[in-house]
Amino acid sequence: MRAQPVTSTSSYAAPPMSLAPLEIAVVDDDELFLSTFATNLSANGYRVSTFRNPRMALKVLLAMKQLKACIVDWRMPDMDGRTVIDTLKTSGFAVPIIVVTSSLHPKTRAEAIAHGAVACIEKTQGLAVILNRIHALVGDDDNDEGDRYVLGPLELRRTSRLVLWRNRIVNLSEAEFQILALITDLAGTHVGHGELYWAVQHDLVPVAGYAEGYRMLVRAAVERIRQKFLAVDDHFDALEHRTGLGYRWRARH
Repeated sequence: MRAQPVTSTSSYAAPPMSLAPLEIAVVDDDELFLSTFATNLSANGYRVSTFRNPRMALKVLLAMKQLKACIVDWRMPDMDGRTVIDTLKTSGFAVPIIVVTSSLHPKTRAEAIAHGAVACIEKTQGLAVILNRIHALVGDDDNDEGDRYVLGPLELRRTSRLVLWRNRIVNLSEAEFQILALITDLAGTHVGHGELYWAVQHDLVPVAGYAEGYRMLVRAAVERIRQKFLAVDDHFDALEHRTGLGYRWRARH
């Protein structure tokens, strides 16, 4: 969907220099936005593949072995972002997906995350916001060791927001990552709904069928986390809940 070219005066931390540019794919039917965004990504050190036709994108994306992130417009006339994401996920696509949209409604953000996106950003927020979110996702593996946290078969990388379970990527949203990080930091100890809510209250979004109460929001977020782990491991049982106490990551697993 057409939007004004992305411009911003906000600060942006450019990605660290590496031997090879990190590869990003962008799927958007708006030629002006696509061209402007791709130019800015390239200028900031990324290698960019662009697609105006989402059906063509689906044929190519699954074969891109070095892809680090995928940007998908939510509203496209031929095939919307929801369908693109669902098709990719069904085919085993494990690359983090960021949804962009010209008009962001809370329900849109909730729906995008529920379908597997790790973030949903309004185009008018500016280039710096989108670039910083991309960089937070892809990071720089060579400089990530200081933020690497390993707990049995779980590995968290706080800079890039990468989550690995038994060496398989688990795509979490920003709020879901923060919740998981807090629970695993206190592995073996129960963390209450209130503590989890106050840590991520600005990133949590209402989910259809749940009330607005903070317990319901946290419960919905933790259940999404659990389901995403189960999607890569049918026997996942490391995340426990106890009524009255909250959630706990099993210290030994």
